[in-house]
Amino acid sequence: MKIEQISDLPIVYMRRTGAYGEENQQLMAAFKHWMTYNNTSQDNLLTDSAIILGIIHDDPALVSPEACRYDTALVLSEQQEIDDACVQKGMLQGGNYAVFTIDHTAEAMNRAWQDIFTELTEACYQLDEARPIIERYTKSMLENTFVKFACLCRGRSSIFNDQIRKFV
Repeated sequence: MKIEQISDLPIVYMRRTGAYGEENQQLMAAFKHWMTYNNTSQDNLLTDSAIILGIIHDDPALVSPEACRYDTALVLSEQQEIDDACVQKGMLQGGNYAVFTIDHTAEAMNRAWQDIFTELTEACYQLDEARPIIERYTKSMLENTFVKFACLCRGRSSIFNDQIRKFV
């Protein structure tokens, strides 16, 4: 686990509402297709430097499955302006995020969901449950089946500020 500080990030995204699962993967595939072929900028947005996010808004233990929200997003650079009816514009709120690098497999993701909260507590951090959990990808990470799993946290330890790193 590393603690990384991110600033507010402009994004474009697609959202689905419903139980988490295979449909999230389908949304990610549709979003990557849009990035490559269907965006109005006429550019391939799925570049080596593109940062793609999966944003998990709701805890299915607290929110009914049919109301759970999942976004796939592209972090925009300062130079990018996307105006396309297929996506919504938004801002990912910054903060101090605990970041875990894991294999992008169903087994590793399930294990991460079980382990990261304990690891946060043992390292004297507290999850900010009011904010989403983020999966962060780059093109090379997708090709090599890795993902960075990030959750906003509040430090309760004097080492917190020593561990801050730049996120993007």
